[in-house]
Amino acid sequence: MKAVLAVIFLLAATPAGAATVSSELRLSFLGIPIASMKADTVVEDGEYSYSGTVRTTGLLRVVAPTKAQFFAQGILEDRTLAPTSHLTTYKRPRKSGELRLGFKGRRISEIGNVPPIKYKAGTVPLTKAHLASVIDPAAALILPVAPSEVGKGDAVCNRTIPIFDGKNRFNLVLRYKSTTQGKAEGFAGRVHTCSLRFQPVSGHRPFKKNIKFWTGNQDMSVSFAQIGDAAAYGLFAFNVMTDDGRAKGRAVRFQTN
Repeated sequence: MKAVLAVIFLLAATPAGAATVSSELRLSFLGIPIASMKADTVVEDGEYSYSGTVRTTGLLRVVAPTKAQFFAQGILEDRTLAPTSHLTTYKRPRKSGELRLGFKGRRISEIGNVPPIKYKAGTVPLTKAHLASVIDPAAALILPVAPSEVGKGDAVCNRTIPIFDGKNRFNLVLRYKSTTQGKAEGFAGRVHTCSLRFQPVSGHRPFKKNIKFWTGNQDMSVSFAQIGDAAAYGLFAFNVMTDDGRAKGRAVRFQTN
């Protein structure tokens, strides 16, 4: 099974107030529980941090036990996120790895991949220009808005997010779809849902079947809820059709501390 849970998310302003949210999302594939993601999101004094773990669950934990840990931090400036560091480690049967990214401003200043990345023939070249004005995937899970835009779904959703994941440079394009009432442990309130489109930029091979699938995929959405009383939003749910079937995730806990 290809576990294809695309990257999902965004940014845009200096939050008012401070908040910490502890969340847990349950992930499923073809209706079968496959993983749990627990995360702590902190937004305070013009800075942010996002850390947590992803673990396989149920039968998948027996067949392919996997654990990933991530940590990202940075500052909020001029309605954007400016990451300072990112670290992801993962371990699964017969394979483990690490991604480390460093930033100066919003430009990548350090890339550390274990094992090393090897680009194949036909790859769209990654240039220095592609490493400027980007964020890491974890940072894209925090969505600041202007204080006057809290509660406005179009302000949360309507944006294009430039991401570098250690190998590929791509954009995620979000557009506002709807606002509904969401409930989870520690939360009851408005949830904004955005459509999601994938735009590859470099580091990929454009003739590959999976790239063609993701570029043309119009059946993806992601939802966000407000992080406490801060002018910022965090991941609440996603619904993505992959080339192997439907993947979903939804918060069962979204607790403000």
